[in-house]
Amino acid sequence: MISALGIVAISVMERWLADISSLPETHAARDSLAGALWYWVLPASAVLVALGVHIWRVAARAQSARRFPPPGQPVVRDTAILQGQAAVQRARWLRILGVLLVASGAGLVLTARVLIQRLVQGVA
Repeated sequence: MISALGIVAISVMERWLADISSLPETHAARDSLAGALWYWVLPASAVLVALGVHIWRVAARAQSARRFPPPGQPVVRDTAILQGQAAVQRARWLRILGVLLVASGAGLVLTARVLIQRLVQGVA
């Protein structure tokens, strides 16, 4: 699945690079580059935010149940179950991780916005 997505991404990028190299005008090439950056940044940041929210929710369930993994949470292999304070401590760390992932997704969008603005304004 991931290989197929990679192949599709490479073919799309190759076509885009061929199209952009034939553009005679700098402004059109710059706008196309800005669009391509948004095309990659937005899904990447969405994944970070979604993962952060998911981890936060799992941590909230673990903290309220005082058990990690929380009841009903599927696991890939046999997992030692933490109870009581150890589970609450794990949940706190997971909440911190969730916040960091959401902040990273937002930071990625803000950084891309600044870079794209500089790109659009910088080349005249």
